[in-house]
Amino acid sequence: MIRRPPRSTPLYSSAASDVYKRQDAYHQINNTNILKNAFTYASNFNAQIMQLPVSDLDKYGVMNESEISMRLGLPGIMKISETIALERELRIAHHTGVKYHSMCISTCESYDVVNKFKNMNDKITCGVSINNLKLNENDVTAYRTFFKVRPPLRSENDRSYILENLDSDTIDIITSNHEPQGTESKRLPFEEAAYGAVGIETLLASSLSLYHDGYISLSKLIKKMSYNPAKILNLENTGSLEVGKKADLILVNAQTIHSTPMFDPITHLVYSTSKSDVTDVFVEGLRIVENGVCTTLNLENFLSQV
Repeated sequence: MIRRPPRSTPLYSSAASDVYKRQDAYHQINNTNILKNAFTYASNFNAQIMQLPVSDLDKYGVMNESEISMRLGLPGIMKISETIALERELRIAHHTGVKYHSMCISTCESYDVVNKFKNMNDKITCGVSINNLKLNENDVTAYRTFFKVRPPLRSENDRSYILENLDSDTIDIITSNHEPQGTESKRLPFEEAAYGAVGIETLLASSLSLYHDGYISLSKLIKKMSYNPAKILNLENTGSLEVGKKADLILVNAQTIHSTPMFDPITHLVYSTSKSDVTDVFVEGLRIVENGVCTTLNLENFLSQV
């Protein structure tokens, strides 16, 4: 995402101090010359550009454009909107040599475009949201505003295409796309409701179900959720189990993930795992949960205070 430091801060200073890592990526840049200059400048400082491929074609849409959106009477977001923005940014990234990461792709065309440019440039990476791997536009029916997310839930053809190619190296990251919203901003007419949904709580169970269903190996799944994100963000002290790195990790009984099919996708996501599946939690080497019990909490004192 292209970062905008405070107006009084020189750009070279902000690049050196990582200020460029704190900005919204949902606003498109229509001026291609500005985008090219920003990519060039970032390349000079070996900075990481992270963008969502959005364009002004998205302006009025609220869900994937299709027969379903027409039937619901909701303005659609065209697939070409993502692909046009993505290909423009990839061509500029390839031209300038900047490190470029597309945060969430959601269509089969976008996958093919990324795959083409990754074969030409090893500085290009991309991610996909767990939402777009587990759900599709059919889940929006009945105007379910909790499925109004960015990028939008696409067609089953898009979802299955990306899913079938998930084990390849084209997709570097599986992200939670965690963007929680309050009930006040969600219990509204679909067009007025806010974008976003909770993702962290369901990421583990949802992603492990991809492994259980045979779409990806367990080693690659872990790599796309921990090692690759740390590498792309240049976080040298985390992301893998090595001497000298932060021991931030959890122990999970992968055989007990309750990812059984259910009719209601919300029920499936929320109840597909249990707290008992996570047995131990370590933060910077300190075990704070052991066999499902918090070791840093004096339960007796806590209950007496309550």
